[in-house]
Amino acid sequence: MQNPMYHQLNVEANEANRLFWNGKYFSLEVVLVFPTQLATIEEVNSYLENSTLVLKLTPFKSQFRAKMLASLLEQDNIEKSEIIGLTVSLNILKNNILDILDIRKTDATLDGAGSGSLNASESTKMLINESEKNALVESLQKLIEGNLKPHLRQPFTSFYPELLDEQWTDRLPKQKNKSALMPFQAVFPFSGSIERVVDHQMYALDDLYCVNPSCNCNEVTCVVLTFDPQSGKEITHGGFKYNLEKNTFKNIPNFPSQFNAQEWFRQFSKLNSISLPFAFNSRYQFLRKQISLLSK
Repeated sequence: MQNPMYHQLNVEANEANRLFWNGKYFSLEVVLVFPTQLATIEEVNSYLENSTLVLKLTPFKSQFRAKMLASLLEQDNIEKSEIIGLTVSLNILKNNILDILDIRKTDATLDGAGSGSLNASESTKMLINESEKNALVESLQKLIEGNLKPHLRQPFTSFYPELLDEQWTDRLPKQKNKSALMPFQAVFPFSGSIERVVDHQMYALDDLYCVNPSCNCNEVTCVVLTFDPQSGKEITHGGFKYNLEKNTFKNIPNFPSQFNAQEWFRQFSKLNSISLPFAFNSRYQFLRKQISLLSK
């Protein structure tokens, strides 16, 4: 991979997301790795058939102890632990583990959140026997068939409607009128946040779509948000409408006017694992079709 891109899955550290292997429970941090940014349906299809998933496995006992000590002593970086790095290939369409590509371990110091760095250059390759490998594949398979399933599928749902989960209609916002915009990331919360950091400040982009069947605007409404570092309160930084056919931008009334929409859009897209013009066009067509099918 010359220019890989990464999509971190928002996997909460809870009991349902733990992996059991070799007599231990592990907490997970999970990342999808893309060989390059996806910009065509052919590239999406190829990736779904052979995806790369990197997992960081931290022993649950060590993580719990690090959090507890940090809380009691008000001090980070006090718990030593061995961390395992795991790279696997999988078929997301068939929801199936293909192979374990690499497994390595390193000694780390956990912070107050129970997380430690996994540096590949300082790690050593783990040698496991066939029985251990089969047990690991079995545990991973249970995870991707369970709690990891929506995390793996929702980023690609608009390209492949067959990946829709049965509960997706329960997450639809109550539309008070046909002109209301539908936020994609509210309906598909594991589709992946669109983020960038500017001057140490995090910014996120929300994409909202018109699903009124009598309207052919071909636009996506983009709202750029940031957060107050003290209160955590959400702040609207800017917003714009992006025309999917013409690739043009226009301001939204009552939004901050000193805002370079084209540059912000370009930077967000540059950092995203799927090209935003490609993703947004797919989401627009997908939502309109699915909502129209529901109304029949």
